[in-house]
Amino acid sequence: MLIPLVYALRKQGVYAEYEHGTMVKAMEDFCAELPGGQKDFQAEIRRLVMRLYEYRFEPQHRYFLDKTPPYFLIVDEIFELFPDAKFIFLWRNPLAVAASLADWPQGNWGGLYRENLFFGLANLISAYRRNAHRACAVRFEDYVTGDAKTWDRVMAYLELQFRPESLSRFIDVRLGGRMGDKHGVNLYQTLSPEPLTKWHSTLANPLRKEAARRYLSWIGRERLAVMGYDADELYAELNSLPLEMSGVASDAINLAKVLVTEPLHFRARSRIKVGRPSSLRYILGARRNV
Repeated sequence: MLIPLVYALRKQGVYAEYEHGTMVKAMEDFCAELPGGQKDFQAEIRRLVMRLYEYRFEPQHRYFLDKTPPYFLIVDEIFELFPDAKFIFLWRNPLAVAASLADWPQGNWGGLYRENLFFGLANLISAYRRNAHRACAVRFEDYVTGDAKTWDRVMAYLELQFRPESLSRFIDVRLGGRMGDKHGVNLYQTLSPEPLTKWHSTLANPLRKEAARRYLSWIGRERLAVMGYDADELYAELNSLPLEMSGVASDAINLAKVLVTEPLHFRARSRIKVGRPSSLRYILGARRNV
């Protein structure tokens, strides 16, 4: 819900039937006439969103959880809009994330989700570094094992009492709407350690293993450490996977398609986005730690 509201003042990043850049200029001129400038506009966004959240509140509710992967595009604005909110950064082994995206229905190993894997991750790490003093960071791996210390720390941050029965009752929660991870809900009825190693089979063929090594190299040791992961341990786990040849042919075809289409995608993105490098260098294996 926040994305279109925040993008009302962003000159890049929007395809529209109208001239978005011209609209932003008009909005900037309007905000310039407000007593507090753009701060007043942001305050009204906050009030609007809070009122909409309140419509869904029940008397027993204390928090409204608003999450979606593309929020990595506006994470800095979210911190600015909601200075009193609680922010939880849920890190996950980046190799498992890459494998999960490849296994996602209609996904493949050919350059999809480049925003999530590269720009999104870098943006979230940068935002966490700037706001670690008022955020809580946890690892997915500690969550799914039911580590009581992890849950206690999160509940303490939220100023809530941890109820162990919630680890088995979450399956009873039904959320309406068309969004959300319907795939995962159908796969898991309880907390399961299976996702901790499920990525092994997905990344086992030689093309994917090499791409995964280069992905870790791009992230770099320092950023991995911010997320709570040791680079040497991830490399060792990846290198220990027995080679499998399944999927090599289809991966090669997908890679060939990326070689053809990525320059076109990059030119299209460059017209609406600023500072987003082409993912072609990463797919091909150019090692770069930024």
